[in-house]
Amino acid sequence: MLILGIIWINPSFWLFALATIGWGLNMGVTTTLARTIVQESASEEYRARILSVYSLGLLGSPPIGALILGWIIESFGTLNALVPAMCISIALFVYGVFWSDVYKYESPIR
Repeated sequence: MLILGIIWINPSFWLFALATIGWGLNMGVTTTLARTIVQESASEEYRARILSVYSLGLLGSPPIGALILGWIIESFGTLNALVPAMCISIALFVYGVFWSDVYKYESPIR
């Protein structure tokens, strides 16, 4: 959310580069944590199937998102295309903090 907000205000090149590096680091950590939680939460007999669906969503959604983002950019402009992403990020953050059990999760492997 914060990084998208920084990019949305059309910063200088160096602030943009710093925000992009932060975005990449965030995605690396988030992707690793999400895959770990999925692997540990899935029962052993269905783990491969669940990970295949997870990978399909992770690798199959960018082309669909690119088409939608292209339409939004063409209709509303480049910077305004970030607004729906910021709104979705805020909504997912609020859901994750207040209604999800992700913060209560403890690894069975200790």
